[in-house]
Amino acid sequence: MGYSASITCKSEKAKDEMWAFMEKHYQDTSVALQTGLRARYSGLVSGGGIKYGGNVLSLGFNSPHDYEFALLRWMALRVGKRRKFLKTGIDTAVPWVNNDNQSSIPVLRKDQWPDAGKELEQYLVDEHGFQPYQPWWPDGDDMYLSFVARYANQDQLIGVALHRLSTLWESR
Repeated sequence: MGYSASITCKSEKAKDEMWAFMEKHYQDTSVALQTGLRARYSGLVSGGGIKYGGNVLSLGFNSPHDYEFALLRWMALRVGKRRKFLKTGIDTAVPWVNNDNQSSIPVLRKDQWPDAGKELEQYLVDEHGFQPYQPWWPDGDDMYLSFVARYANQDQLIGVALHRLSTLWESR
C-alpha cells in the first residue's frame, strides 16, 4: 500500500520543461528542510512511476509529505492543467493536485481569490504555492500549541525552498 499525489501538466512541452528544471534544481527533503534524514520515498517521478493516478502528462511524488505537496502546488501554478470545480463554487479554471487518484485539490492563489470565503480557505496559497500548516483541531490546547511550534520552523524552510524555485524559474 501507499499513496501518491501528482499534477497533470498542460502539455508534453510543459511537462518536459518542468522535469528538466526540477532535475537541475530539486532539493531532497533532507536538504530543503535541513533534517539530515533522507525521505523514505524521495524524488519526483513522472507518468508510470506514480503509484496511483499517473498519466503521460503527470509529475508527482509517492508517499508525499508537506514539503512535497508544496512542490506540487508550486508546479501546478506554473505548468498545471486547469479546470473548474463547480461543486465547490470555483467557476474559473484553476490548477489542482491529484491526491491518490481519489480527489482533486484546487490550488487557488490568495491574490486572485481575495473573497474566497471560509469554504475555499483550505485551498488558498501564495504566489509560490505555499500554504502554512493548518491544525485540524480547535486551538488552545497543549497538543495544538506543540504542533504549531513544531511546524513553524518547517513552514519557514518550505517557504524559503519555494521562493528559491520561483526565483530560478523566473530567471531561466
